[in-house]
Amino acid sequence: MTVMGLAAGIMIYTSINLGVRARIRRYGLLRSLGATPQQIRQLVYREGIALILPALAIGYLAALTGLAGVMAFLNRRFATAGMTDMHLVLSLHPWPLLGSALFMLLITFLASARPAARAARVVAPLAAVRDNLTAPHLRTRQLRPSVWQRLMPTPWGQLAAKNYRRNSGTRWTMITALTVSIVIFIGFTSFIRTALQSTTITYGTGVDVSTTLVNRTDTAPLQQLAALKNVKEAAAVQVSTIQLAKRPQGFSDIYLNLLVVPPAVFARYFNNQMTLLNRAVTTVSASGQHQESWVFPPTDPPSSLIIDRHTTLPVAQMIKANTPMLRAIASDRGGLVISQAQYARLRKGRSKTMTPVNETVFMLRLRDLKKHRSTAAQVQEILSAPYIYDRIAENQTNDSFILAAQVIVYSFLALLSLVSLANIIDHIFANLLQRRGELAMLQSIGTTPAQVTRMLGLEHGRLLLISLFWGSVLGAALSYALQRQIGSIYELTFVPPWSEIAAVALVLLTVWLVFEGVSYRLVRKQNIDHWLRLT
Repeated sequence: MTVMGLAAGIMIYTSINLGVRARIRRYGLLRSLGATPQQIRQLVYREGIALILPALAIGYLAALTGLAGVMAFLNRRFATAGMTDMHLVLSLHPWPLLGSALFMLLITFLASARPAARAARVVAPLAAVRDNLTAPHLRTRQLRPSVWQRLMPTPWGQLAAKNYRRNSGTRWTMITALTVSIVIFIGFTSFIRTALQSTTITYGTGVDVSTTLVNRTDTAPLQQLAALKNVKEAAAVQVSTIQLAKRPQGFSDIYLNLLVVPPAVFARYFNNQMTLLNRAVTTVSASGQHQESWVFPPTDPPSSLIIDRHTTLPVAQMIKANTPMLRAIASDRGGLVISQAQYARLRKGRSKTMTPVNETVFMLRLRDLKKHRSTAAQVQEILSAPYIYDRIAENQTNDSFILAAQVIVYSFLALLSLVSLANIIDHIFANLLQRRGELAMLQSIGTTPAQVTRMLGLEHGRLLLISLFWGSVLGAALSYALQRQIGSIYELTFVPPWSEIAAVALVLLTVWLVFEGVSYRLVRKQNIDHWLRLT
């Protein structure tokens, strides 16, 4: 609401402010007929209310229709993912509707305050009728040629530079409004895109079905699991911890995980050899960059591990956990893989320095992922396990929730983009309509419509470039600040929002080209005598 209130406030303010400047003659006529400043101020406020009331009605209709359609789409996605207990229901309550109406009315009143005060300050009605109030008071610095003006090769470029410098009030209002709109779009779009990409993890790096049986050390059901028709690979592991007497070079700790596996797993994956299973971990540097490192030194592994003065464990090989099954066995810290028989011999006399095995993890990879639910049911029946982790179902659930978040977030950003685009168009074209008398004067001395259009294009092109520059810089800073705020929760790496900046640049270029076409058509067809008489 803060972001949308800021964007809507800027758009409403610029619309009303430009309308007040365009109708300054009418306010002067009203003052000449006896209207008081308070009545003029109330008139501007009522114009703002007249603007927001139909917008609320259209907004309610569009919001409820769109929300119903989005909920129907998400419900179909939840049903496809098998999430039968997840169903969205559209429920209307009066407080959100009333709250949004009051919020927009408050924004409209705040945005109308300064234009209303401007209109009420018309103290010379005849001067307002002659439009003298709109002529800016120029300082000596503004009358001197600028660097840009001296560099312009044509008279129309020099005139554009002169107009740009002299219209300081309107210029900075437009630049500020455009910059804020670009900052909001770039900052929030980049932040949301980065956050959603970081939470949309590739879940397919592990096994498909797994379960942990606490206080059970029997691995005999592994044969039944491996014999299931849809099981491609099956393994079991039990984790213990041992304290080393001497920490090998490159090891970060003297405590080492012992990965105890059944004979079939020891033979299939480790060739019946005591193996140091290395695991890659991802860390975030101080600069925010993701770096991959290994738990154990990837080269020159130790040939043996010293337990005490009487026991040394020979390490036959070191294997990197680079397959789904090996990553599942290694868990997050890796360790020394030994057989159940080796663990039983090692356990004797070391009950104080070794943690006992009190749970067994069974892990399966499937042949046909579409049959994951039936296979998980078979596993649960064989193991009598209270809970089976089904990665495929979990991925579908996560994807559905992420899709719901993306729909909500990107719908908000699309609305924000439309508001920002409307703000940009409102600024440029309202300024064009306000200057029709000035353009008619240029045409009366022989200036062609193409030359007038070129002058306007240079003026507004510079406005758009300045707004794009500052909006991009501040938008990137906003995105960085937002990412730092949640850096302790999600490991986000800041990437400059080049795609968002390119999108904004493309939109501004399109608006500028459309403005050039509309300007040329308006100048070519306008009645010069009519606008000269008004001037």
